[in-house]
Amino acid sequence: MNRRIIGFAIITATMITIGIWEFWGRENIAYQSVLVLKDDLPENTIITEENFKVKKLESPSADALKPKDKDKLVGCETSQYVAAGTELRKEYFAQSKFIIGGETGKELMSLPAEWLLSFPQTLRRGDEITLYNGQVKIIEAVVAHIRDGSNQEVISSDKERYDSSSTVNYIEIIAETGELVELARLAEEGNRFTLLSRQ
Repeated sequence: MNRRIIGFAIITATMITIGIWEFWGRENIAYQSVLVLKDDLPENTIITEENFKVKKLESPSADALKPKDKDKLVGCETSQYVAAGTELRKEYFAQSKFIIGGETGKELMSLPAEWLLSFPQTLRRGDEITLYNGQVKIIEAVVAHIRDGSNQEVISSDKERYDSSSTVNYIEIIAETGELVELARLAEEGNRFTLLSRQ
């Protein structure tokens, strides 16, 4: 009788232990918390705190970012397309090229198409550009936005930029304040510029 009770107790204890491990222990002991994104984000997207959530993975890589790393990423931008729900790594992010004002010495300015002799229709947000007046380099800048005639962002549905949502009508750029002022002065004098892009 005692053996039967002891056997039953051992089986019961084993079942309870397995249940605790499966429903609580595995996730809380064997799994590690890592940072992931709530939604897919394209390249050159500014990161906010709302973009993140914490996910527990059984075997994350040694380079996976942890919840304590979140504050370092807020304000950065994605350096590539990043899928939701996958572990994050430092190389997926970079310091934002779009920060203006304050101590940066940089501002945002609209660059109307009529100021330009030539510019590529494949131009997109985040591209680095150079403007020339004849053979003279005037300014290097970062493209903040590409707008069509309806003031909508022009985007591409493919990585190669063969397909675009619309035709580029005007461009918003970020550069040093003094250089932007000089560019506007030259445009007011009737100069038109050639835009070259480093995608």
